[in-house]
Amino acid sequence: MVGRLLPGSHLCQFYETPDELLELVPLYLRAGLENGEFCVWAPPVPLTAAAARKAAAGCRKYVEKGQLEIIPAGRWSGLRAGPGGAVSYCLARAAELGFTGLRLACPAPHPEDGGGPEKIAAVGALALFAYPRAELDAVSLLETARNHNLALLRNAGRWEVLESREARLTNAALLRSEEKLDSLFNNMSEGFALHRIVLDKRGTPCDYVFLEVNEAFEAMTGLKAADVVGKKATQVIPGLEKDPAGWIKRYGDVALTGRSDQFESYSVALRKHFSVSAFSTRRGHFAVMFQDITARMQAERERRITVDFLRLVNEAVSSGELLRRAADFFHERSGCEAVAIRLRDGGDYPYRETRGFKPGFAAAESSLCGGGASARPCLCGAVLGGRTAGNNFFTAHGSFWTGSLPGLLASEPEAAAIAGERGRCAAEGYRSMALVPIHQGEDRLGLLQLNDRREGVFTAESANLWERLADQLGVALAKFRAEESFRWGEQRNLMLSRSAALLLDAEDPQASVDIICAATMRFLDCQVFFNYLAVPERGRLRLNASRGIPKKEAARIRWLDYGSAVCGCVARSGERIIASDIQTSGDPRAALVRGYGVRAYCCHPLKFGKEVFGTISFGTTRRNAFTAKEISMMEDTAAMVAVALRRKKADEVVQRDKETLRKLVEEQAGSLIAAREELERAKRLSDIGTLAATVAHELRNPLATIGMAASNIKRKAANPDLEKHLVNIDKKVFESNQIINNLLFYSRLKMPHYETVSVHAILAESAEDSTRPHSGVELSLGGIDGLRDVFLEADPLQIGEVANNLLDNAWDAVAPRGGRIEVTGASGEDHVEFTVRDNGQGVEEGVLARVFDPFFTTKAKGTGLGLAVCRQIVDFHGGEISMSSVPGKGSAVTVRLPRKRRADAA
Repeated sequence: MVGRLLPGSHLCQFYETPDELLELVPLYLRAGLENGEFCVWAPPVPLTAAAARKAAAGCRKYVEKGQLEIIPAGRWSGLRAGPGGAVSYCLARAAELGFTGLRLACPAPHPEDGGGPEKIAAVGALALFAYPRAELDAVSLLETARNHNLALLRNAGRWEVLESREARLTNAALLRSEEKLDSLFNNMSEGFALHRIVLDKRGTPCDYVFLEVNEAFEAMTGLKAADVVGKKATQVIPGLEKDPAGWIKRYGDVALTGRSDQFESYSVALRKHFSVSAFSTRRGHFAVMFQDITARMQAERERRITVDFLRLVNEAVSSGELLRRAADFFHERSGCEAVAIRLRDGGDYPYRETRGFKPGFAAAESSLCGGGASARPCLCGAVLGGRTAGNNFFTAHGSFWTGSLPGLLASEPEAAAIAGERGRCAAEGYRSMALVPIHQGEDRLGLLQLNDRREGVFTAESANLWERLADQLGVALAKFRAEESFRWGEQRNLMLSRSAALLLDAEDPQASVDIICAATMRFLDCQVFFNYLAVPERGRLRLNASRGIPKKEAARIRWLDYGSAVCGCVARSGERIIASDIQTSGDPRAALVRGYGVRAYCCHPLKFGKEVFGTISFGTTRRNAFTAKEISMMEDTAAMVAVALRRKKADEVVQRDKETLRKLVEEQAGSLIAAREELERAKRLSDIGTLAATVAHELRNPLATIGMAASNIKRKAANPDLEKHLVNIDKKVFESNQIINNLLFYSRLKMPHYETVSVHAILAESAEDSTRPHSGVELSLGGIDGLRDVFLEADPLQIGEVANNLLDNAWDAVAPRGGRIEVTGASGEDHVEFTVRDNGQGVEEGVLARVFDPFFTTKAKGTGLGLAVCRQIVDFHGGEISMSSVPGKGSAVTVRLPRKRRADAA
């Protein structure tokens, strides 16, 4: 009805009934509510319930959130009388709630309350004053209308607008000024926008509303006036509240404090740099003049990046360091999610450095020319192969870039055909991608790859920058490669000459091989090596030396079949095998080293003439292929290792022959010594036999006569005084006969009569027979329980004799009180052994060596034949007998017998 109302406007409404108030006030207030202003309605008269419901229709939500406040007439009168009046209260209330605009609908002002039109104009609010028409005559009505910008009067059933002369003159001048301002506004080169700040409940700026924008604003931002005026900035510019530049806070400070601000900043949403001048037109409002400085900032940024990159190039001391630092530099300065550098290596362009790609991406996509999936076409291959002419998605420099890879592949069939089946970057979700060739003159050394999942990351200008830097990288790489190639050749020759000298002077060829292979590994940056040698008698290969794998794993692969794995295939064919891109190649021969993480592997045969006697191989986990010069270096190393190992083999043959001769001499000497000892022993046995026969013949008859005489005297002369002497005579006769029996037993000992016998039973029976009435001696047989079900082929009488002699010796050795005898036993697959152990006084070390000699004894009454008999019986059975002793602690005798009879005793 009245058109746009400017801040500071004041209107008057002449009403006759409360219903007339309700015809205009809700419309007037709703316009303010929709414009985000704080609205206050103070009805000049009390409203009926029906009138109140009609007025409140559609405004409840504004009342609930505090944007509309309805103040009864009585309270309004009280506010008028308060400090500053009712208008000051409403202004404070609006600021408290975070609203920058104020719109009033209230009773006619009193001259003394300071809340009239002058106050409204001064504070920039809007007010609609209600005057009861019945209280005004015609003159007063005209005077009142003259005091306001506009007057609203109902006449003949419709509302009319009365405009004062001063208002008409002011509006005409304002219209002319607006026309001039519009002309200036829309023809100025700077962007311009007028805004109103929006506050949250805490009074903190949280948004702003566009009120006016000029044509330069539209051109610089790409936002149209029709789409932004009257709307909040966060609706028009998504993500504005999270922009690191802090636009809302900065503009809020200007609108609320009145301080102007000038700054330069980058808009993430608009992707542009702006130079901004912001100032406040009135509290809660601000205007912005700005210029697009993106081109200037881009040029400055490119200059800084170029200078920093050239500094990096000059500081690098090797191609490896240059590549690592360049990859870090491109990753950081481009802001891209993922960066990679490919470099030519032989006939392929594998990745040398990657940043930001998922695990497995670089390994799967590294090779462009290898076997398997990697041989399929792709955009990287097109750029490196120079297949870019005639396609508008490649630059004149031969680069590829796009801000929407899926869109390009969908809209450009030719691009999709070049990308081929691989399409890994699109499948990984990368939307922006740049592939820039690394040139050195006309030669393509490699490629710089930049990937990001955001759209629109690259522009023609940024692509041009990466092209310039990639060419700088190419020049530096070519320089480093030439220098490193020269140094590499010198170092290679030096290492080979030192290795040759080491082989010539080395006393241990195997140690030299280990040293040379370790040096080759370090020189070629390899992480594993294997040296297999042929073992003809087994028809297999044995691992002679290795590095880079755990000892347990080396033990697992110690033996290798011919034709198995890479080394087995080389040993069978005698031809070198070079395996590249192992992790993705699927070559079954490389399965073994693939499990160690090896990516490139080279195996050489070791030859002597035409004979292949082994292999030597090197592998790396850090690159997908070896260069030709690296393979040549390995071949030279293999030749030297072959010479060293042949020398080692010759030395081993000589040493083996010497050892064989020594053993033959020792064996012959041992046989002669054993034969001599056996002759001496046989002679002693013959002498003992002769002696035993003589003693038995010469002594037994007298002993029998003495025994019979003593018995007759004892029977006929019952003299107690003679009794003890006769008993002593009987005892001595018995002992003499026993000595004679031992002599005869030893001299007449024959070869065993074999039976299947239980060792446990023999030992238990001997233990029972040998037990003596010594009350303080403990005899333990628990240690032979494990022999209950053990049987062997032996002469039971002879083995029983051995057990009896050992137990008798033990009984003689232990003390009557505290003595302990222990019999233990054990069995194996082919033998049985038992031990008789006592805690007697033991024997000295010097005596221990003679205990098995005939007639040697440490007993006062012994014959020295017990252990000699034991040894002879054990020898007949093909077993072993030994004795250990600790003086003061006791002795132990162990007998070890075969479970089966000897072949020569069958």
